Amino acid sequence: MLRWILTTVVFMASQIAYAQDDNVHRFGDWRVKCGAEQVQGCYMSMLGKHPDSGEAIYRVGIRFEEYYGKNQMLLKVLVPLGVSLMQAPVLSIAIDRPSGPKSFVLDYTRCVDVGCLAVNVLSPELEDMLTNGHTGTLMFVDGNGQIHKYSFSLKGSSKSIAMVQDSL
Repeated sequence: MLRWILTTVVFMASQIAYAQDDNVHRFGDWRVKCGAEQVQGCYMSMLGKHPDSGEAIYRVGIRFEEYYGKNQMLLKVLVPLGVSLMQAPVLSIAIDRPSGPKSFVLDYTRCVDVGCLAVNVLSPELEDMLTNGHTGTLMFVDGNGQIHKYSFSLKGSSKSIAMVQDSL
């Protein structure tokens, strides 16, 4: 429980800092931050909150970064400590196409003091789904085996991704 509280405090502090920064642009539920402290270009993110309590639960972000020796656009998902590392988080995207929704398995790369991070290269298929889809659902399993599913709007994601791409 203490871990969840600490994670919430860190997430909320980052949101307050975001709100006070002039280099933050908002598109739907997404925020794009550009500034000198960013390693390269801009960073887009969305903070997911528990639907009942409003408690910060996860963060989804996209940015350019060096990854395995190559500058690439990355999708980063941060979930709370206490997740089952044996079961990778899954991001499903609903889209109005005959093929229907698509799911992407996000492999954990490391856990830090505020949560566990999954980092994946933003493939053309995933980028297409994020820019043209309407709803994302993040699913992860906690250490007790309980499945957590949280849905979020993709409204504004296409403008946010374009701003990140144009920042380099």
